[in-house]
Amino acid sequence: MRNSFFLVTALLMTTLMFAQIQNGNANSLLVTPMGAGNVFSTNQTGDYNDININWNGSFNTGVVIQTGNFNSSDLSQVSDDNYSFIEQVGDNNDSNVDQTGLFNQNNGLQTGDSNYSSVNQLGDLNDSDFFQTGNDNNTVISQDGISNISYFKQLGDANDSNLGQTGDENESNIYQFGNNNYGVALQDGFKNILDLDQIGNDNALTSTQTGNRNKNFSKQEGNSNYNDVTQLGNRNISDVTQLGDFNLNATIQTGNRNDSFISQDGDANLTNISQSGNDNTVTTLQTGNANSAITVQIGNDHIAGITQTGDFNTAYIGQGINNPGPFNTTIIQNGNLNEIQID
Repeated sequence: MRNSFFLVTALLMTTLMFAQIQNGNANSLLVTPMGAGNVFSTNQTGDYNDININWNGSFNTGVVIQTGNFNSSDLSQVSDDNYSFIEQVGDNNDSNVDQTGLFNQNNGLQTGDSNYSSVNQLGDLNDSDFFQTGNDNNTVISQDGISNISYFKQLGDANDSNLGQTGDENESNIYQFGNNNYGVALQDGFKNILDLDQIGNDNALTSTQTGNRNKNFSKQEGNSNYNDVTQLGNRNISDVTQLGDFNLNATIQTGNRNDSFISQDGDANLTNISQSGNDNTVTTLQTGNANSAITVQIGNDHIAGITQTGDFNTAYIGQGINNPGPFNTTIIQNGNLNEIQID
């Protein structure tokens, strides 16, 4: 049997602790280890499952459990003391893990059919965990640096998450519950934090963080909500909560120590925040439907607040456009069809 051939070859080349159980038909297992003290365990139940393990280092650990048919797992670990766990339950699932460096760890679980996951960790002490339950879900994780952390949990069908982290000690937490939700995040720097929580269907987040110690908190509960956040600089904070359907927020922060706090409760509300400078603060609260709030801050030390309760209200604040300020501006509108603009 082909599996026995590769097992004998591996034992002749290196010290390998190995356990395998295969029940079913036409399952395939290929193990190519180089190094000492590697530990591997596999369990395939079903038909036409495939596992490919490639190690070049010592004291690496790999555990793969596949239950169902036509599942595929590829695991590559280069260097020492890496750990990977993959469990796939269902049919036509595909998981790929590539770890290069020291003390990297990956934990994965896919339950359902036709799920896909890809984890690429380059550097040391990186940690990734993903959990997918449902069908046609997709998770892609790329971490390059030291001590980056990512946690993904997707429950439902056709959810899509894509994360890229470059630098050190960045952290991402993504939770999606429902169907057809979408999250894409890029972190480049040191100690950036992303916390995404989406509950419902057809919600989307795009997040870009470039710099150090930026924080992006996003909660969307409902359907067809969209949040787009770009942070370029250091110690910026974006906190967005959208409850309802068809809400939209776009935030761009360029500079340092800018804070933006957004809460939208209702349907078809719009917020647009632009902060360019340092130490600016925006707070926007909208309750109702089809409200619109836009804030532009240019310069330093501006404070802006917009509160709208009702339907079809519009508010605009521009600070530092015609005069450097700093300015402190507050707008409160109750009722329907109100409109105000302050430059």
